[in-house]
Amino acid sequence: MRHYAPDDDGAAAVAKEGDLVIVHERYTALTTLTLQRDAFLNNRYGRFSHNHLIGKPLGRRWHAVSTAASGSRSCAGFVHALAPTPELMSYAMLHRTQIVYPHDSAIIAALLELRPGSVVVECGTGSGSASMAFARAVAPTGRVLTFEYHHVRAKAARQLFQSLQLSHVLSVSAGVDVLKDGFVGVQDASADAVFLDVPAPYEMGHQLRRVLRPNGTVCTFSPCVEQVGRTCAMLRKMRFHSLRTITAPLRTYETREQLLHTPAFDQLSSHLSTAAAASSSSTRSRPPSIGERVAKRRRTAVAAPVTNPTPAARKSTTAGAERMAVSALAHGQHVGRVLRPKVRLHSKPFCTMKGHTSYLTFARRPRDDAQREEQAPHSQGQVPSVPQHNCTLS
Repeated sequence: MRHYAPDDDGAAAVAKEGDLVIVHERYTALTTLTLQRDAFLNNRYGRFSHNHLIGKPLGRRWHAVSTAASGSRSCAGFVHALAPTPELMSYAMLHRTQIVYPHDSAIIAALLELRPGSVVVECGTGSGSASMAFARAVAPTGRVLTFEYHHVRAKAARQLFQSLQLSHVLSVSAGVDVLKDGFVGVQDASADAVFLDVPAPYEMGHQLRRVLRPNGTVCTFSPCVEQVGRTCAMLRKMRFHSLRTITAPLRTYETREQLLHTPAFDQLSSHLSTAAAASSSSTRSRPPSIGERVAKRRRTAVAAPVTNPTPAARKSTTAGAERMAVSALAHGQHVGRVLRPKVRLHSKPFCTMKGHTSYLTFARRPRDDAQREEQAPHSQGQVPSVPQHNCTLS
């Protein structure tokens, strides 16, 4: 995703041969595509030439081409070619496992306090959805070390990261059972954050204590409350602090605008006059209504000849009243002011929700025993030494 960043002048990135792009057909249909010279994409909207997209800015319409012998373009079908982002890729990629959806990835990256230069250890690569979100947060100088036990999934994830040019940030370790072997190749106290998406995170307390830096953060992704309880018990036993568990279900709504048309004043007058004329036969004895008086005044104005007003009369009337009077004389109707249309919003939730039940548990690694010993003289009236590292307050 590094090569899809906008240019310095704010212009959209230009698609090149070999780039991975996202084809947006409609709201629920997104697919990935690798651009190749003289290749075509065929779908329900037509036949799309890769040559027409190569060298063009992304984020615009990609029109289908006609299959006629003349080779003329057809504007009937089109899709949108978009630059890949972790959010779009989570919906467009092939889901080899249950993925971490964007709303969960955003919360995890924020509460793990990921920033450029951070080192993240991830257990359970899966489809790579969370890995891409972490890579974007720590790039360009940070690292994401991800472990996947399944060789096929690890190979597919590695190819995906290479196509997105994320190999300088992401490294995949395949065939490692972290529950038994631990974080192979990760040095002690070298990780700023750890994300665990494994069946038994409560069995990795000693490994978390080993690889995390002092005051480092850990997040576990659990599908049930029972696993959360066992994980929290393990974290307390290992003297982790600032424990909290959250869940973030996402409910999307369909919102539509309903335009409430407001009739003009002349339409209201005509409706009133029509209603008054219809009921005049039964209500001769009552005084004339407003609609009848307006209709009578209009008939009198139409019968009068059209004359140019004198300068004195023109000064006594406003410009708006003069235009309304001339319009009424010329067309036989009163053109009144139209009220501002009102818009009403209608929202209803979708019957299905994208995502799955998940509980996110966060905690912080305690400070080392050596650092606690540095503070021991403080209780004896001595000034403690200042630690050399920077601690982040929770």
